[in-house]
Amino acid sequence: NPGSFACPGYCCCVERNPGSFAWAEDTNAARFRIDAETWGDLNRRAMSTGASDAVKEDADIAAHRLNLAVGQCPETAIHWVTPRQRTVLEGFVADAVDGTSAPNEAGARVYELLAKAKWENGRAAAPAASKRRAKASTRWVDWY
Repeated sequence: NPGSFACPGYCCCVERNPGSFAWAEDTNAARFRIDAETWGDLNRRAMSTGASDAVKEDADIAAHRLNLAVGQCPETAIHWVTPRQRTVLEGFVADAVDGTSAPNEAGARVYELLAKAKWENGRAAAPAASKRRAKASTRWVDWY
């Protein structure tokens, strides 16, 4: 979900993948379309056992386009969130747009929630390759 407060506005993601991203006039930023297939949807479709090869290839191509579009956004402008987290974040952006809350206040709240979402969503992920691993050495080991 592109962060409305950090999107630079040059809109490469919308040009690269208009099926997934759209330009929002109210925030002058790109947004992930509500009707677009998520990464998880595309992955499930590509890995489906009952799907034809054409359907799987179409899902792979769509996932590739989504990945390219996401890769063009600065890291501060796009975040992986769950659909439920997205609903809450979109609510804060809507409050800032319609004047219910101050843009600075809504922006601070969005950044706070994005930091929490990043931590929450990262807990279920596999350990990163860069994390410390047990050292293994055969230098001083006898083989028998």
